[in-house]
Amino acid sequence: MIEYPSWLHPVLLQVGFIEIRWYSLMYLVGFVVCYFLVPRLAKERGLELTRAAYDDMWIYFIVGAIVGGRLGFVLLFHPLYYFQHPLEIIAIWNGGMAFQGGFLGVVLMGILFSKKYKVSFFELADLFIIPLSIALFFGRFGNFANAELYGKVTELPWGVRFPDQDVFRHPTQIYEMLYNLVNVSIFVPLRKWLQKMSGALLALFLAFYAVERFIIELFRDTEAHLWGIITPAQIYCLVMLAGSIFILTVQLKHWRTTPISTPKKQKRKK
Repeated sequence: MIEYPSWLHPVLLQVGFIEIRWYSLMYLVGFVVCYFLVPRLAKERGLELTRAAYDDMWIYFIVGAIVGGRLGFVLLFHPLYYFQHPLEIIAIWNGGMAFQGGFLGVVLMGILFSKKYKVSFFELADLFIIPLSIALFFGRFGNFANAELYGKVTELPWGVRFPDQDVFRHPTQIYEMLYNLVNVSIFVPLRKWLQKMSGALLALFLAFYAVERFIIELFRDTEAHLWGIITPAQIYCLVMLAGSIFILTVQLKHWRTTPISTPKKQKRKK
């Protein structure tokens, strides 16, 4: 059994009235990862965007992620509470972002961006899959630092006793950190093989995340169940899985006419 680290606290650093929180810092780290990796992946794919387009893209991305993530958390998981406490909706520094809402927000903004700059939405989406998976790893650490979204009571040796808890619980935030690392280890070598199959990485990510998150929900300390057997988050996972199948169906005809690219082997110098 593991005691929650005494040095870990939602507030990393406080100077006067200024607070630097782990949760906010992890979001910043996720953005930095995307900021540096996306242009490199775009160059690798031969997708050229102007500096003005990149600057615009980050604005679209940040607005979609933050607004969508917060509204998703408010509307999908705790609508009654926030309707009674509307001023707390903007208090994102206290935690409370839903991946489903953030992902939908980024998708909607991505569609608007792709239409404005006349680039393929699926090509654009594929660029974000690996950076997004890395960003999610750091985001879940932010949840762990906030001592939130933990799991059910467990007697397993890696159970964690979180602050204000008298029992040990599944560290589901750590579980999600680990499966995001697994996803990255799979997506990185596959990215070059799937370069000519626009949308393939997006579909793969949706399928992986849907299945993994569905399983994680079995260990989450979630009170709200529909019909006593399924949580709202699991329903959203099924929707994501359906989205993956939809992308595969829509793009399959295009992929048949475009051969899968294979990484070129470098010639050895004699």
